[in-house]
Amino acid sequence: MQQRVLIFQIGSLGDSIVALPAIWAAVEYFAGARFSLLCDNKMQGRFVSSAEVLSGIGVFDELLYYPKTDDTRAGWLPYIGHLVKLLSDLRQRKFDFLVYLPPSRRSPKQIKRDRIFFRVAGIKRLFGMDMCYQFPTRVWGRLPDRVPYESDLLLARLAASGIPIPQAGCGRLDIAPREQDREEVKRWLADLTSDSFRPWIGIGPGCKLEINRWPYQRYQQVGEELIRRFDVWPIIFGGPEDWLTGERMICAWGRGYNAAGKLGVRSGIMAMQRCRMFVGNDTGTMHMAAAAGNRCVALHSSNNLPGKWEPYGKGHTVIRTSDESFEARNESILAIRVDDVIEACSAILTEEMALKDRSITIPTV
Repeated sequence: MQQRVLIFQIGSLGDSIVALPAIWAAVEYFAGARFSLLCDNKMQGRFVSSAEVLSGIGVFDELLYYPKTDDTRAGWLPYIGHLVKLLSDLRQRKFDFLVYLPPSRRSPKQIKRDRIFFRVAGIKRLFGMDMCYQFPTRVWGRLPDRVPYESDLLLARLAASGIPIPQAGCGRLDIAPREQDREEVKRWLADLTSDSFRPWIGIGPGCKLEINRWPYQRYQQVGEELIRRFDVWPIIFGGPEDWLTGERMICAWGRGYNAAGKLGVRSGIMAMQRCRMFVGNDTGTMHMAAAAGNRCVALHSSNNLPGKWEPYGKGHTVIRTSDESFEARNESILAIRVDDVIEACSAILTEEMALKDRSITIPTV
């Protein structure tokens, strides 16, 4: 009889992408099983849900939705009713295993609560609940020690449950492209003017959190200098809320494409595969670029621990200030100098331009 595996993963765009290495490790371990994804209710507004990112990777036979505590705005009784219905649905499906992959910020108390919930749901074998990483204590005025990537923290939880994992930093960030994703990129390109075969670079000036937002005017200065030095063709990536900013930047440059809000997550990653590099803020778009295989110049504030939310893999450059006295304000991101970003981008572009066998076409499109 085919085994049934439930993967529990919640969060927005960045959370979902960094969970990919752990998801693929679980898929390989439970080869031949039937997989279901339990994720957040579809998010409202500007946020991209796990379902939007993960539903198309060709792994999951069905999606189930876990009510968020925000749903209590409609009252506790409807929220409890959703939980009871979910418990009933899970019990009916008779899952053999749970793979537990919420973000590592989950507290021991929350993990204990979730363990009880899934036991009541009838799932006897739980993977990913046997380890809770102890993050270093933040000390005002001092840069904290580096911690592992979020992707590797999730993988380590699986390893603690006996699932084999890849080496640190070497997990699989694969979105498993579909034909419809390729067609979406083709349709977007069809209406654009020629780039005259100039090399693309991705730029992500948007960010949901103000504390992580470097001013778009500074990205504009970076783009101007990279155009002058390397004759690049800049591509703006982000959500619909970043479209107007992208238009302003492209108008100032006199060249480029604006993909912000025009491509979905999966098709956006496919378009990024054509870029020689990416420069942007610490947000989901940066993780998309890492999944596309771009070398990133990532601008980080002092808001997050060093390492945890940096772009996954090798070859990236992370720029952040070392003064933790900027904590909880956006002065730390504003302290990053334009010249430092330009030089980091130039170093990557110089190396990338030297790779004669590097393809500059979107694969299989």
